[in-house]
Amino acid sequence: FGAVFIVRTFQPHPEELLKNRIAERSLGSEKAPLWITEYFDYQCPPCAEARKILENAVKEHPGRIYLQVRYFPIQAHKNALKAALYAECASRQKGKFWKFHEELFAHQSDWAQDNYPSIQYAAYAQTAGLNIEQLDSCAHDPEIEKTVREEKKKGEELGVRITPSAFFNGKLAVGKENLMSELKAYFEEKGP
Repeated sequence: FGAVFIVRTFQPHPEELLKNRIAERSLGSEKAPLWITEYFDYQCPPCAEARKILENAVKEHPGRIYLQVRYFPIQAHKNALKAALYAECASRQKGKFWKFHEELFAHQSDWAQDNYPSIQYAAYAQTAGLNIEQLDSCAHDPEIEKTVREEKKKGEELGVRITPSAFFNGKLAVGKENLMSELKAYFEEKGP
């Protein structure tokens, strides 16, 4: 009984695990005045464009934007869920998520309709410096799929229906053009 108590006492709390996992999928400072939470699908071409816009905005406005990305794989996209599973597993290898994320979007047309996208993902994982064996094992864990589906469900509860969608300090913007408009409006009001 004592050993079980000690193990349970020192295991990270689920909220702490979530915070660490989201931290790996975040850019910028948590103290930034503008928090952006983007819901995206790896197989969505406008999401690939929105990714560049949002990541560039974080770089152009250091300390002013905190960006978090969340999975929202669309059922009609046959490989979107699998890509999200691999990306989630990449986020669990400290400091490796963003490079893998970038590779998935950069090569979207190569794997989007592939019947065996895992082969492509392994190549991107190697480029990103991931432990491929660990990544593949993780991506086949049913708990990972549950995690991704729960994240999508949370997005749906918040009103997300299509991708890309993003919350700018809680205000929902849908589509790449609206994301750009919200960014522009924010910096016009608050200054560059």
